[in-house]
Amino acid sequence: MELEQREFIWCFKENPENLNPPSSNTGVLGNLHGVEIGVRPDWLSVSFHQRNFPSNIEAFAFRLFKHFIKSILNGHSVGWRLDLSARGQNGFLYAIKLMFGREERASIQWGGESQRKRVMLELRGGICSLLQDSDWISLNQLVTSSRGRISRFDIAADDKNGLALDVRKIRDDYKENPRSFSSVYKVGKGGRLPKTLWILGEGEGEGATFNIGKRSSALMHCVYQKGIQLADTVEGKAHPRWVRWEVRFQRSNSNTIHPVILLPTSWVPAFIGSCNYVMHKTDEIGARFIHPVVDPVYEPQEVAARAIKAVSEQWGGVLREVARVIGWDRLIRELERPCSNLIFCDLTSYDTDGIFSKLASLRDGGPASGSGALVACESDVLEW
Repeated sequence: MELEQREFIWCFKENPENLNPPSSNTGVLGNLHGVEIGVRPDWLSVSFHQRNFPSNIEAFAFRLFKHFIKSILNGHSVGWRLDLSARGQNGFLYAIKLMFGREERASIQWGGESQRKRVMLELRGGICSLLQDSDWISLNQLVTSSRGRISRFDIAADDKNGLALDVRKIRDDYKENPRSFSSVYKVGKGGRLPKTLWILGEGEGEGATFNIGKRSSALMHCVYQKGIQLADTVEGKAHPRWVRWEVRFQRSNSNTIHPVILLPTSWVPAFIGSCNYVMHKTDEIGARFIHPVVDPVYEPQEVAARAIKAVSEQWGGVLREVARVIGWDRLIRELERPCSNLIFCDLTSYDTDGIFSKLASLRDGGPASGSGALVACESDVLEW
C-alpha cells in the first residue's frame, strides 16, 4: 500500500479540492522493526491580519495560553508563567510570551510599521509536543476562520531507543537512490533534487545530522541524533540513542500550506507523503494502515513494568509536579478507579505508593525536564 504524490500535494494547496489526506491513527506512524514510532508537531508559525483577529489581542493571548496550560497540566501550572511586557522580535513591537522558567514556549506578537498590521502566533517544540489533539483541532479552526497564513509547520518522528532510525543508513540510502527516497524534488521548480548536508561532529559523541533541502525551501528534512544533542539533560541521559526525523513545511512564493495539516489525522500522511522512503523501505509502516502490530503480553508483572515505563516517560514529570502541589495521597485518590485490563483483574492488591514513587524516581523533571529552566519571579510576569 503506497501513498502517491497526489495524496501529498494537499499540504501545499490553498484549495485542495478533493485531495484530502488519507485517514490514519492519530500520531502513530507504525511499528518499525518492532518499535512504535509516533509523529507529533514540533513547531507552528502562523500570521493573521489584525482585521480578522480578535480586537483585544492581549485578552485573546491570555485566554489561549491559559487554555494551553489547562490542557497540559489539568489546571496546574507549576513553572509556567506569562510574560506580559515582552518586546517583539523581527520587526514586531509588542509581544506576550508563554514561558517555562526562562525559556520561551509560545508567543503572540503584533505592532510595527514593517509588519503591516499582521499578528504572529508561534508555538515552539517545547509546547507543541504537550498539546492535546483537541487543541490542534481548535488551532485548525482558528486558522481557517481567521484566514491565517501558516508560514512554518514542523512534524517530528521520534525513535527514542535508536532501533528503527539510523542517521548513517538513511544518508547512504538517499545517496543510492534519491528519487525513490523522497518526493521533495517534486515540490520544487523543474523537479530538481534538493541539496543535502551531512554534519558530523568532530569530537567523540557530538552526533550526526543529515539534512535534505535548505532551511529556506518549501520542504526540508532533518534527521539527527537527538539524544546526543540533549546529552546533558535528564531526557537525553534517559535516551542516549534517541534519533529524531523532522519534516519542516514552509510557505514560499509558489507554495502555501493548507490549514488541514494541523489536524491530527494529517500528521502521519504528511510525514510519509513528504518522504516516500518510509513507505518503500518498511512493510511494517504500510501494514500499520491495515492492522497495527501488538505483541502479546500475559504476565501481570510484565504488564506493570511496561505501564510504569510508559507512564513515567510520558507523564512522570507532570505527576511529580502535581504531587508536589497537592500531595501524593490526594493524587492517588484522584487516579484510583476500576481497572479494565483483564490481566490485572485477578490481582487483589497493588502498591500504589510504590508505583508512584517509582514514577517520580524514573523521571525527575517537569514538562521541561532537563532544560535547565528556572522559575523567575519578576514584576512584569503573571504567574498562574
